[in-house]
Amino acid sequence: MPRANYRRNTTYGTFAVIGSENFNNADIDLVLDHLQHSCICTLRVLGFNDVNTKPAPGKVYFQLLQNGTAAINTGSDGLQRLDYIVAAA
Repeated sequence: MPRANYRRNTTYGTFAVIGSENFNNADIDLVLDHLQHSCICTLRVLGFNDVNTKPAPGKVYFQLLQNGTAAINTGSDGLQRLDYIVAAA
């Protein structure tokens, strides 16, 4: 079974905030499953990732800022990934 990629970022009294870096939908499902069984109800995910050069295939980015223009990435390595985690939560 793959190891979930999440970590405790901040604790406010008894309230823990967990951050996650997930690179595919299987990772997202695994982390959410682990959090559910751990009774953790808050997960912080990044809703931004602007880049100046297009990353390697499969690397998630939401907006490409290049040559004075901005292009929003609505593909599977862009906003579709953010949509997936929001829907899965």
